[in-house]
Amino acid sequence: MKYIKRLLIIVLVIGAGAAVCMFYSPRHVMGEAAQALEVYYNVKKADAINSGQICVERDGETLNFTGSQRPYMTESMSLMIPITQVPRIFYSSVDVDRDKNLCFEANGHEVRISPETDGAVVDNKDTAFAEPMIWRNGRLYVSAALLAEAFGGSYSWDETTQTAVVTNAQSVPETLPKAYDMRDDERVTPVRDQGNLGTCWAFASLGALESSLMPGESYMFSPDHMSFMSGYNMTQQDGGDFNMALAYLTSWKGPVLENEDPYGDGATDSSLTASVHLQEAVSIPAKDFDGIKAAIHQWGGVQSSFYSDMEFANSSSSYYSAKNCSYYYPGKNTANHDIVIVGWDDDYPKENFNVHPENDGAFLCRNSWGSQFGDRGYFYISYEDTNIGTDNLVYTRVETTDNYDCIYQSDLLGWVGTIGYSEEGAWFSNVYEAQKDEMIKAAAFYTTGPSSYFDIFIVRDFTDSQSFDTMEYVKSGYIENAGYHTVDFLADLPVNAGDKFAVIVHLVTEDSLRPVAIEYETGEWTSSVDIFDGEGYLSYDGRTWENIESVYESNACLKVFTDRRESE
Repeated sequence: MKYIKRLLIIVLVIGAGAAVCMFYSPRHVMGEAAQALEVYYNVKKADAINSGQICVERDGETLNFTGSQRPYMTESMSLMIPITQVPRIFYSSVDVDRDKNLCFEANGHEVRISPETDGAVVDNKDTAFAEPMIWRNGRLYVSAALLAEAFGGSYSWDETTQTAVVTNAQSVPETLPKAYDMRDDERVTPVRDQGNLGTCWAFASLGALESSLMPGESYMFSPDHMSFMSGYNMTQQDGGDFNMALAYLTSWKGPVLENEDPYGDGATDSSLTASVHLQEAVSIPAKDFDGIKAAIHQWGGVQSSFYSDMEFANSSSSYYSAKNCSYYYPGKNTANHDIVIVGWDDDYPKENFNVHPENDGAFLCRNSWGSQFGDRGYFYISYEDTNIGTDNLVYTRVETTDNYDCIYQSDLLGWVGTIGYSEEGAWFSNVYEAQKDEMIKAAAFYTTGPSSYFDIFIVRDFTDSQSFDTMEYVKSGYIENAGYHTVDFLADLPVNAGDKFAVIVHLVTEDSLRPVAIEYETGEWTSSVDIFDGEGYLSYDGRTWENIESVYESNACLKVFTDRRESE
């Protein structure tokens, strides 16, 4: 009974207190205490996590981060990722739009976040999110969970190992047919004949380029102009390679039309201008046959090469079957002849080759020895050929000549070599003087290997290397394959006539020790290199810079594209 009376007294006291002030109910007091305890616990927990090593497991691969690139756990237990690391984790791009919003894109999804507001816009729909982005120590961080969900993947936190587990949405591989021939879809131009000149590389390059525009547009480009105007100190008898073709096309020297510069007359016209502008070309990894097939299906013919012991259409070879128009070389010689891969047949019989490979299957290739060779200029090369599919280039972005008003460049011979600091990452920059009042619209550079991540910055009023301290962030992104890439900017980046401006790229290429492509003189063939036509810099950390021309006698391969604007 004593216990019951005591309980009644407590209830009465509580009841009286409740009549005076309801919000002091014990349940509310206890709730506030619990919330305060939870906040205190999370603060301590977040501090402990941030003082240790935070890892990200991306699609089963563990990524480690150091210094300012480390993720950060907030007091609400939200893992935040530095925006420059978003491409590495989500294979995405990061851009700043004209309204200063951050724009993230991956897998066909778009996320826009303003640093000044809560929430996000995911695929044009407002999305509530407690902590989408934060500023910390002068850097922007974005929620890993938000991006993972928005991009169609998943996110979880493993408290035991302090690891964020991110699974990216997997793209569904294109279902490719067992056989395909671009001729059936009218995606190839007529076969041509290089004659007795060493210009197969020009015919292959332009044949692949032409096919990338078909069937919508049909051009016949001039191999004569490319082979004369590549910039390299070589004659049409000396041969050439992929990089020479890229140097010519990316510098907008061409391509010009065949009827403007007919083949085989031993002369060219240097005043001719390009009919289209190449803005991207992708190198498909060696022997990635599915990648080659997918590229053919999506983009067009793939420029490749093989070893040939034949020189002309009427030459004979023990590796070539004139009856079946097939070729298979199993030896150790390196490639010496360029062709265009325009199709495949997984069931092409191995018995059709003079020397039988182990398995069926072959690529359909277009040669440049006229229609009298092979099957009206086409022939099959076995999948097991030593060289076919080792070096591969496909042209993935070709635009009209009014795409940009101006190109700034100092690497007219293109990718001659590479440079770096024996690390996967390096910084490089080119400085240019604006010829008019302009808007910086895009930059272009090479990736020298697969799996590359980049950050781009600008300095609008450049004076000397100290100006790099004022660089503005522009964009980050992920590039899957090696090649030449143009990166467009969302933001308006005005520069005034006469002002010097710098575009800076921080490039990380996995498993590379020299990730930066450079132009420099290697001998007689590259003796036309002019290292005094630009102002370039190289850095291992983005703070200490070396002049690339004076220190390394090189030019950085970094172009900038602008549009003219009206003076204010």
